[in-house]
Amino acid sequence: MLAILVGVASAVIATGLTILAIYASVLASHFSLPTPALGHILSILLPISALFGTYFPGYLKKHFIARQQPAVLSTLSLLDTVLVTLASTLLQPNLLSCELEHRWRTMFQHHNANAIRGIQDALECCGLRTPLDQPWPFPDHHGAAACKTNFGRERSCEALWRGKEKQVLAIWIVVGALSLATKAMFVLLQRNRPGWFQDESARRREYPQGRVIEHTDEQVSSGRYLDQPSEETPLRSAETDVENEQTR
Repeated sequence: MLAILVGVASAVIATGLTILAIYASVLASHFSLPTPALGHILSILLPISALFGTYFPGYLKKHFIARQQPAVLSTLSLLDTVLVTLASTLLQPNLLSCELEHRWRTMFQHHNANAIRGIQDALECCGLRTPLDQPWPFPDHHGAAACKTNFGRERSCEALWRGKEKQVLAIWIVVGALSLATKAMFVLLQRNRPGWFQDESARRREYPQGRVIEHTDEQVSSGRYLDQPSEETPLRSAETDVENEQTR
């Protein structure tokens, strides 16, 4: 029962984190944020990878994948740390402002009207640092005050745009931290309750005829399973005969 509950909870968490990571990716694309592609890839793939890398191999016992589980856990934990570290580094104020300014200047120099207009319309602002700083419509055709005059916007986009960047990076930290926490929970369960994956399968076996046979804790711990309960009597009789012969 514990394995089922933990597996279901982990699946729900992994699905939620994946949806959250996809939302962050869409948000970054919509606002043309300067977030690295590596962060988006890791944040989307890590939750599901963690689920299969921790709980799925536990059901394979002697399979090759099960034997590689420690290496898989170490690799996934390292990638979780990379994601959290990357997001935390990009959240530094100076680096964050520098990246945003560079992205806006690049879009402005290449006359990327769709990107700048999309940001300004979504945030209801004009320009980067001020409403007259590199806005759309571009000053060389309409003057620097065209956006402010045509749309009646008095605020710049920098603070609001930075807020969207922080939101994406915060999601990365949450995804990486929770993904790492699920692995830690798995390791703790393995240490405190060894073989907890096999408890359910060892107690309950289903045969081709559809019959289900329950086994006691003593039978499970000793590793002996009897297809027919009546088979236990002959076995015990044989053991008794051997003991009697030794006594004689």
